[in-house]
Amino acid sequence: MRPNKMKNYDPMLELDSKQWDLLSEDERVGMVIKFHQEAGIELPDENIHALLHVIVENQIVLGEETPVEAVLRRLIDESLDRHDAVHAIAYILADHMFELSRG
Repeated sequence: MRPNKMKNYDPMLELDSKQWDLLSEDERVGMVIKFHQEAGIELPDENIHALLHVIVENQIVLGEETPVEAVLRRLIDESLDRHDAVHAIAYILADHMFELSRG
């Protein structure tokens, strides 16, 4: 039996990796944008923000293949909620990408 496709994204909830894997990247980004819009969270660039969320979530669902899931757990244990922990990881990712772009 195939799992149902996700209908909504909520960064406060752990993802079902099987449902997440059924989505295209565009569907993932769209769900993240929709979440932030419905929550009334204004962003300077919702597309970049959503893309960073998706990159981090993609790494989290890989589990032990990357250190990201362990970092997420540590940040949550240190009192961040899951959404803020995803943002903290995304911030480091964005900073790293910026540094790489500068050579």
